[in-house]
Amino acid sequence: MITDRLGYLWICTDKGVTKYNGYEFRNFDVTSGLVSDDTWEMLEDSKGRIWLASFADKIGYIYNDEYYRAKSDAGVGSVFPTDMKSYGPGIVFSTPSYRAGSKHDKLCITEKDSLFCAELDKSAFQDSRLPDDISFFGSLGNWDEGGRYHYYIYGVYIHKVEFAKNENGEYYVKYLSRIPLRDTTMRMYAEAKTHLFGGRLLTFFGPRVAVTDPENGGITFYNLDSATNRDILYVHFEKNRHGDNYFHCVRRNDILRCRMRNARPECTERIDILPLLAAGVKPENITTVHRVGEWDLLGTTTSGAWKNNTQKFVTYNRPANLDGYRLIGTLDDSALVWYSKSNNTVAVCDTGFRLKTFHYNEKLNPNLALKYSGDTVLLLGNLMYALRARDGAIIKVNKRVGGIFGGVTNNKKDLRMVTRAGYLVLNYGDVSSAETILDGNRFNGCSLDTVNGLLYLYNHVKILAADDNERIRTFKNGEELAGVSVGEVQKITVDPKYGNVFILAKEKLFLFDPVRNSCKELFDNVVFKDVFNVLVYRDMLCVVSKYGIVLSRISGRGLLGKPIVSGSAKDYKDAVDVFACSGALYLAQASQVLKVEFPDSLALNTLASENSKPFRFVLKHGDTATNIATGDTVLLSQAEDRFVLDVINQNGLGRLKLFASFSDAGSLEELNANEIVVPRNFVPGNYYQLYVRANDALNRSDLVAITIYIQPHWYQTSIGKWTIRVIAAGIVVILILLVIVFTKKVVLRRNEQKQARMELELRSIYAQINPHFIFNTLNSALLLISKNRMDEAYTHISKFSRLLRSYLRSSRNKFIAVGEEAANLRNYIELQQARFKNRFIYEVNLEGDGIVEKYSIPSLLIQPFVENAINHGLLPLETSGRLIVTFSHRSQDGAIVCVIDDNGIGREQSKNDKVGREEVKDSYGDLIINDLVNAFNKYEKMNVHVAYFDKQAPATGTIVTITIKNPHYEQ
Repeated sequence: MITDRLGYLWICTDKGVTKYNGYEFRNFDVTSGLVSDDTWEMLEDSKGRIWLASFADKIGYIYNDEYYRAKSDAGVGSVFPTDMKSYGPGIVFSTPSYRAGSKHDKLCITEKDSLFCAELDKSAFQDSRLPDDISFFGSLGNWDEGGRYHYYIYGVYIHKVEFAKNENGEYYVKYLSRIPLRDTTMRMYAEAKTHLFGGRLLTFFGPRVAVTDPENGGITFYNLDSATNRDILYVHFEKNRHGDNYFHCVRRNDILRCRMRNARPECTERIDILPLLAAGVKPENITTVHRVGEWDLLGTTTSGAWKNNTQKFVTYNRPANLDGYRLIGTLDDSALVWYSKSNNTVAVCDTGFRLKTFHYNEKLNPNLALKYSGDTVLLLGNLMYALRARDGAIIKVNKRVGGIFGGVTNNKKDLRMVTRAGYLVLNYGDVSSAETILDGNRFNGCSLDTVNGLLYLYNHVKILAADDNERIRTFKNGEELAGVSVGEVQKITVDPKYGNVFILAKEKLFLFDPVRNSCKELFDNVVFKDVFNVLVYRDMLCVVSKYGIVLSRISGRGLLGKPIVSGSAKDYKDAVDVFACSGALYLAQASQVLKVEFPDSLALNTLASENSKPFRFVLKHGDTATNIATGDTVLLSQAEDRFVLDVINQNGLGRLKLFASFSDAGSLEELNANEIVVPRNFVPGNYYQLYVRANDALNRSDLVAITIYIQPHWYQTSIGKWTIRVIAAGIVVILILLVIVFTKKVVLRRNEQKQARMELELRSIYAQINPHFIFNTLNSALLLISKNRMDEAYTHISKFSRLLRSYLRSSRNKFIAVGEEAANLRNYIELQQARFKNRFIYEVNLEGDGIVEKYSIPSLLIQPFVENAINHGLLPLETSGRLIVTFSHRSQDGAIVCVIDDNGIGREQSKNDKVGREEVKDSYGDLIINDLVNAFNKYEKMNVHVAYFDKQAPATGTIVTITIKNPHYEQ
């Protein structure tokens, strides 16, 4: 058996491995994936995995209730793991070799869920220091506590080895040292069990133990206690939760609990196993003593596991000579009174069950035996009898009281009874009687308060208190007592020493003080269900139910110690009544008596401490399981919409019930399948309070308040939100900056475009209306006027005026209609004709339907080409020239094509004529044309292409083709 880090108990069986939480068993076997049902050893490693040892060619572990197998090489063969130890993230163990023809043991190690084994023979060692006289190792080996070094006793030497890795990363066994045993008589015990414990090798034989120092070979022999003739049958080693090492030596009649102190064994506790022996368990079959955490058990090979904690103060007695008798009361603190209805016999016996029996012919049928005085006891039933215990003499009281349910006597020898007729006071001397009826209501029971001089009677309706003078005080009915709601009263018991009044009502226990008129609930951690008696014996409050016993020490008025809860449904469920006598409780059952001995003060404090918090909560979510307690915080991912709660309780009884609430502690609801669903409205990054409580048939846990935190994604955290805000703000700033930069760039580009266009337009306008042109045009007009050719002069000036207005209008607009551009060209050409005395003729043609109205072309684009044709082509001619300008619309791509055809001297002759003259290489008009075309191609969607064609001789002149793609379309 082992207890894992969560508190679950794991038990090895030959039918699998069992996990136990105190309420239910969960079994793992071959149907769960185990390699074998027969498992004899377990170990929890540093990761919380439960490794299982069984005879097979595989080894595996259980994690989160799932079984996983470790991978192994084909050469590993079958393993029989012994002495498993946790080592790093895995385990190490030794195993006898079952390879054919091999006599050597093997050492095995797991790493990353893979199993590696190496045989302990000379060929396995890669260290040259291996002695030549060592041919193989025996099987008396153990790992140290850290699982690093392995020690073998063989012959008169202690051999020390460890695992190592070669240059290929493969494991092998490395020989470290050989220590000779100082006492060679140790060879006698080579077949005894040797265990490395507390840094020493312990070898047990007979009643003795040999303690060997593995570092120097020194051996010391010890007797474990004074009973030197008690042989040790079995030794079990364990480490508790605090890291303390203990070993338990099972002997014939007891178990010694020991630990190592200063390299020597010290045995401080003896566990009595007589109850197990009485139940037929043989001591040699006790193989496990487990006392870790909440668990204190003895494991056997034939009779299962036994709870050891209950054996501390519970013993069983089966007096065969009382078969058929019913326990009805006590004579004094050392004698019990029994009655057999079948043969109408009363038996008085002491606590050793030595009997005096008295047979009567008359049917007595007593319900209760009540101590009266001396050795006289009153038998109360339908009739009342006085019985003298020393000789069995019986006297019938001459009064039929009609069925007595209970009664008490006081110092005045008055008998106060609860009967079918109500509450009665019977005064009698020498058994002559008188009757007083104080209340005619029927009561369920009564209890005498000798401290305050009150007698309490109770039923489901009211509580009545009467003093010695028969003055009656009626308390409020069971709904409320001293301002506390107690419900229907089931039982009232009074402490005769301090006057504490204990009231059982609605599965709760209350303490009532009639002097202070105060009431409070007791033991919120105990469920008082199916209670059949509440009594006070000496200074001990005892509550007995069908599920167990609750004990609490009374130390004064209103002062009680922590409750001790001892439960076993199979032990108490058949009890019919209980009485206290001679320092013990006696529970009467149909066929036996259960004797519960009261623990002494030291044992009581120890048990109270052990029972203070029996519940241990486990929360399972995802692939994680962890213990939780009040104040803990559980982190849940957003993908986890539910989690499971479980409870571990060594003294679990009946069905476990779990209650939880996310709202408040007063609205707990029972869970279905122990599952808690996380509300959908929970916001990630927030904390929520969860209240949990558990109870079974006898125990109730404290209210556990834990915090549930829904883990947010990184972008849902405060830092994440601020990061997103900062990034968003940065992005916005960058976008704004980009918009600003882009806008500025666009604006600058447009400004550049506009400025360049304006400059080109101004230059073009300047080129077209330069001073020479204006001067020459005006001179021509003056010449006409001087010759009194006024009409011609008027027409000339009108054309010049229209041309100037057209130029100014074009400077304000990017585009001009084809028809308007043609009209401007006519004006310009005609002014040039007048200037040069009609030395050339011209034509301006428009081809294509709608070309005049529908299409526009860039302003000031065509005129410079016409000017070049006139100035550089036509004027140098000695004969009359011809200029033809044609606008057409190309249907295949929608382009406007302007063709300027002249019969001048041509471009080549024009260049030759300029040679030697002080003129610029390129005309001013050519530069403006190139700049204007480039500007339109760069800044506008239109594409302007200019092509020059020089005519071949004998023809002269130049053809300029201006293609304007994507012309502006006017609706």
